Amino acid sequence: MINGVVKSDAPTERQEQRKGSALAFLGWTFVVLSLLWLPVVTSPIAVILGFLTKKVEGRDIQGPVIMIAAIACGVLGVLGGLYAGAHRG
Repeated sequence: MINGVVKSDAPTERQEQRKGSALAFLGWTFVVLSLLWLPVVTSPIAVILGFLTKKVEGRDIQGPVIMIAAIACGVLGVLGGLYAGAHRG
């Protein structure tokens, strides 16, 4: 206690939330990349990051949403690449 104020070394909820958002941010980044660049590689990475977001960060909604979006964007990325390749030249 300092000057009547109780001081705690435990991180606040806001600090914990910021600290735990790295996996979610990377997951969403790889979801977007799976639409644009190497969807066969980036989509599975995004699925794994979505799983880790759920298990490690405890985000029970955002983790599965990242996984579903990664699969959908991966499929769209592959189909878009096939379409672009078929209509090339």
